[in-house]
Amino acid sequence: MATPQLPPYAVYPAEFAFRSIAQRAARLGIGGEREIALATLQAARFAMAALGPAALPKGQRQARIVAARIWFGTLALPARARLAVQRVVDASATDDRQALAAGLEELIEVAAPVLDRAASGELRTLLRFAERGDHTATA
Repeated sequence: MATPQLPPYAVYPAEFAFRSIAQRAARLGIGGEREIALATLQAARFAMAALGPAALPKGQRQARIVAARIWFGTLALPARARLAVQRVVDASATDDRQALAAGLEELIEVAAPVLDRAASGELRTLLRFAERGDHTATA
């Protein structure tokens, strides 16, 4: 059976890397747990932008983080969650994969009570990606 070909003018479907985290945040009620899940989602997106062949240049990552700090500041996060998110975001502005991996480990621990198995799995996959630099780790 032949693989269907998209017409030359077709737009390829977008793949969202953290679907389970987003779905979990959407299912949580308004308030603390949802804000932790949303902050985790954004931190994971910043971390992913610092990794792999499609990583954004350092200057662009830093500019995005400066703009996002205002949004992060509006969230009512427990101190431990705020610190874990901040570590991941700050590390994603650098090229220090060890700091990023350490921040992700802390974020996984802090967010565990809020996230379900699939959402936690996405974070663990991202952590393996940060640790190994193996571009297939997110597949």
